[in-house]
Amino acid sequence: MGEKRKSKKGNKCKCCCKCCRECHKPQPPEIDDDPISLPITPEQGPTDTAGQLFSFVAVQAYYLPGAETTRNGNDRFGEDMTNVSQIWGFPIIAIPGGPVQLTDTDLGADFSLPSNLGNLNSDNPSFRRLQQIHADRFPNTTKIIAVWYAPFSEQTSGIAGRAFSNIDLTNQNTASRLFNHIVICNFPNDSFNTSLLKHELGHIFFGTATIETPGSDRLIPVNNNCDPSSPNCSNTHSAQAGNLMEPTPGNKTSLTLEQRQKAGSTFLTL
Repeated sequence: MGEKRKSKKGNKCKCCCKCCRECHKPQPPEIDDDPISLPITPEQGPTDTAGQLFSFVAVQAYYLPGAETTRNGNDRFGEDMTNVSQIWGFPIIAIPGGPVQLTDTDLGADFSLPSNLGNLNSDNPSFRRLQQIHADRFPNTTKIIAVWYAPFSEQTSGIAGRAFSNIDLTNQNTASRLFNHIVICNFPNDSFNTSLLKHELGHIFFGTATIETPGSDRLIPVNNNCDPSSPNCSNTHSAQAGNLMEPTPGNKTSLTLEQRQKAGSTFLTL
């Protein structure tokens, strides 16, 4: 949150971009930071295969009607994912088959998002519709991060992207399923904001970092959402100049070892 963005003409937007739950206006919390109330279910635990843990995170992108889908003549999501694994220090892959192009039929006649991204809440009925589309696509796992490219009226607010971590989506079979979503507007689709998705992924990783409870096999969140490069892990952003997790990521790619280590402890690994 708080990321200022340049427009495609090179002018800075009036307002700041919001990541996670920070905003100029107070936002309701998306999760409860109390580890007891946010257990990691077996479905969300690391995948043990042949005695070793696979260590990659998977991302599925979706294009809403009206979203910009290309940059530099290439797929926009593919451009946004360039060098993401090298920057964060562990494999981060796109689900094979490319982004899903949604249609008005997929969304339904009553689908209507707020006028700008800053007003989007996790329990918005239309956003819930998107969450259900993602959950239906991956019925056997909650680990895959959803990235939604959407045509908000973002120039009125300056909000380019937001991350929503540990969003509860209850279904008929389980009491709770926690998913992670990123929403990105059209206007950062330019040469000034190539690190926006990588920055938002960082918020998801920090919000899903875990430790194992001593004497048990249970994973619990640790310092949810805070950036370990901030003093005493007290802020969701870095204060270090040039750092990817600064409030204004722009085209920055620098990270500290502590940031990479915390991100690598995400329970979203497959």
